[in-house]
Amino acid sequence: IAAACGDGSVKVWNSQTIEVIQTFNGAHAGFVSSIAFHPEGKYLASTGKDMQVKVWDLTTGKNVFDAPCDAIHGNGTAYAVAFSPDGRQLAAGSQGIVTLWDWMSGQKTCLVGHEKQQISVAYSRDGRRLASGDWAGSVRLWDTHAGGKSSGVFPETFRPVTALAFDGDGGQLATASFNRCVNVWDTTTRRIVHTLENTDGVVLGVAFSPDGQRIASTGEDKIVHVWDATTGREVLSLRGHVGICGCLTFSPDGRRLASASEDKTIRIWDATPLKGDEDQEMLTLQYSDQIWSLAISPDDEKIASAGSGLPVNFRNLKTGQGEVEFP
Repeated sequence: IAAACGDGSVKVWNSQTIEVIQTFNGAHAGFVSSIAFHPEGKYLASTGKDMQVKVWDLTTGKNVFDAPCDAIHGNGTAYAVAFSPDGRQLAAGSQGIVTLWDWMSGQKTCLVGHEKQQISVAYSRDGRRLASGDWAGSVRLWDTHAGGKSSGVFPETFRPVTALAFDGDGGQLATASFNRCVNVWDTTTRRIVHTLENTDGVVLGVAFSPDGQRIASTGEDKIVHVWDATTGREVLSLRGHVGICGCLTFSPDGRRLASASEDKTIRIWDATPLKGDEDQEMLTLQYSDQIWSLAISPDDEKIASAGSGLPVNFRNLKTGQGEVEFP
């Protein structure tokens, strides 16, 4: 797992042992804002405050490609660079233009249509389409097999688009924005299928699970939300970060989910789908002061609590109703 770091470095960890196995110190002058693995895992692309997009050889540790990229910001530009699924193309935005490079040869194609800088990009799984979104709220589709010809423009949200993600077959596109929501679009009709509300702050990261069944999002509320892509219902909320979360990603098998935050941590979560008899939160119990201790009865029917200025309280674990108190 790789991370773009605020000190200008790029770090790579073994995700099983959590050991740093490679560090590119001074990869960029200033913070690094976005990274992307090459599909074969041999290279890594990065963008940073120095307004450059670079490709690093993970075997030799050398910089093998360098080009302009102005998608720079402290938050909301974690999805500024992407490799095509076949690894031949590298996409990034600069000066309102999305540029596709054959990064081995340096040959480039410019896709003109955006008016604002700070452009996020994402390829569909088959590599036939590229989605791009800018900070004016404009989202566009491009046909990469037709020389980058425009294949659709979505209705503008008039709020910065911070992240995009295709589902498995490219039929849906999720866009995160300063609108405090994730919009899930039908890429054929370009109409919204679901709006995943996040009322406690702007959304900075979004990802589809590899099977296309789940959508994860995160942002200013510091919570990682997992949604059912079919119904649009939130099925899981993962709490632990104490700083703004700028991005997240599923592992290739969809069983893990990694999120990165301003709290200087990367958290790796169990992302396996909930079973039919499981729910993210069965009951919420409200108290008037701090709870310092909890215990559940052996028969799973009662929950006891005690806290600051509170009596010892017993409640029914299924209904939440109070049963008895000891002052």
